[in-house]
Amino acid sequence: MEIIVDTREQRPLFTGGRYTRYGLVVGDYTTRVLWHTYAIERKSLQDLCGTITGGNGRFHRELIRAKANGIRLVMVVEGTRKNFIAKKFPRGDQRKISGEVLNKIITTFETKHGLEVHWCCSRKQACRKIRTLFKIAEASIPARNGIKKD
Repeated sequence: MEIIVDTREQRPLFTGGRYTRYGLVVGDYTTRVLWHTYAIERKSLQDLCGTITGGNGRFHRELIRAKANGIRLVMVVEGTRKNFIAKKFPRGDQRKISGEVLNKIITTFETKHGLEVHWCCSRKQACRKIRTLFKIAEASIPARNGIKKD
């Protein structure tokens, strides 16, 4: 599978194998087969906190843009929901927002926008999760004209 990494992704998970850097409409990762139909947004716990609080409007517009373009956007988080709510991430203890409010905001994104969030214990697990999600998504696409996907 050829993974496509958004050019704005600062710390790509994929450094070896078949991957290409390209500016994506939404998300940080997709594949050649899933281009313009399925994308994954990767977040660290600290980045997620900033995204759903200060960057809430921008992320909301990204979800709307995904829907308008027929792209299913899924989020993979490098950390657990428990640690997110407990604000166990760099400078989390300095955030004035409570863990309860963080939980409510992420739950709203999940329910209102149908955002599928996958919580992973580490960066390495997030990388494996993304590959697995791509394999599942690619397998769900019917073969076109009897031509097998690679």
